[in-house]
Amino acid sequence: MAAASLTVCAAAAVAGGHMVYIPQFYVIPGQKPTLDEVCVMADVSVGAKTRSQNGDVMEVTALNGRSPMCRDKDKSILAHVLLTPASDFNSSLKIGLPPGFRELPINDRQRFNGERFEAEDARRHMHVWIKSWRRDKSANFNTWIQRERGTQVDGNERTQSRTETFDLDGIEGRRWDLMDGPAKGMFAKRQAWVVTYLKGEKELVRIEVAVHAEDLEKYREEITAIAEHMEGLRADGTPGDATGQNPVGSPAS
Repeated sequence: MAAASLTVCAAAAVAGGHMVYIPQFYVIPGQKPTLDEVCVMADVSVGAKTRSQNGDVMEVTALNGRSPMCRDKDKSILAHVLLTPASDFNSSLKIGLPPGFRELPINDRQRFNGERFEAEDARRHMHVWIKSWRRDKSANFNTWIQRERGTQVDGNERTQSRTETFDLDGIEGRRWDLMDGPAKGMFAKRQAWVVTYLKGEKELVRIEVAVHAEDLEKYREEITAIAEHMEGLRADGTPGDATGQNPVGSPAS
């Protein structure tokens, strides 16, 4: 699938001279489809195809009936699928991360849903997810952002800060905090997230950084810098720098 392989190189961070790790995303030429299993609705038939926002294709090759693996009552049928990467789109993103982060594996189903990269710093309980989608230039960026905000607090105790609007050398961005409800359990920790959206020239990018709520202000400057070290946001692959399951609606213009 798209972004199936990562080449990691070291580069000097602009601020502070620290070393950062930059994963390079690319499509392997001639890569074959991969097999997977997903839960689908009862009216789905063999041969049905679903196309992701990025143009990747999921094709149903067999149906195995109801399965205990499928916990969503509306998607109770287990299906075998083939996942085929788009032939005309690949992400060109690079992200700078401080030392201490460890890259985590992601599978082709996650890539089908737009996930590009995942990493953690276990010592500081910090986690990073990066997703991106091909930009639909007929859609509205602000409308898409509002839909994203709505899905993050719907039906739970989470709260959000106000949306911050910013600019990274001509790349439009939005950012806000997402705070979990009160922790439940003697040793449970309340979680907080900083969610950043960048409107690249060919793809919309979401950078989500999670940390214990009590540590948010301690690490805020570093968390903010992670998103601001994003490169490859220009259509020609040059930096746009000042150096989440399918998205709701279409990534926008």
